Amino acid sequence: MIFWCFVFTYAIAKYLKRKSYIIVLIISIIFAIINPIYILPFGLGKVGIYYAYFLLGYGLKQNLIKLQQKTYLFHVIIAWIFIFIIYTHILTIDFDPNNLIVHVLEIAIMNTCKLLLSLSVIYILYSISNQGRVINWLKEKPRFITLSGYCYGVYIYQQFILKILYYKTTLPLTINEYILPWIGFYITLILSLFFAG
Repeated sequence: MIFWCFVFTYAIAKYLKRKSYIIVLIISIIFAIINPIYILPFGLGKVGIYYAYFLLGYGLKQNLIKLQQKTYLFHVIIAWIFIFIIYTHILTIDFDPNNLIVHVLEIAIMNTCKLLLSLSVIYILYSISNQGRVINWLKEKPRFITLSGYCYGVYIYQQFILKILYYKTTLPLTINEYILPWIGFYITLILSLFFAG
């Protein structure tokens, strides 16, 4: 699904000026809440859920939007707590699954809460990570910046490596079941970093 986010953004990037970007962002937020394309194959169905996050990151990188970092941090933390309480309360409600309108409304409310919770945490982490102390600390440790460049490559390769390890080798039969995930993790991480480099 992240692959398709790259493809779509590459296709429309030259048209994304400030106003058109905001329009596309609003549409992507609506898709994240309703996701009318969920039935599409090849990971395309999940693009509707995640494209808003991808587009926000793109907008920040291209200076199409700016976040007020420290100004609203306390308010966002309070909002996150409030939304989390609402979300957990909604989880306890038994909605009528036979009523289509109620079912669609339930999905829309749940997805809105998930979106707001996720965006709140992203904002909090973004605000903390862009403080002067954190930036200066990272400047002194350039290896972390280098490693962050491998993240997408590791994300792409890890699934294939794990499938090969677990389904095409005898590794799961020869290693203790409690140690297997850790061995799989280390082998996968090392191979993913090697292939991504």
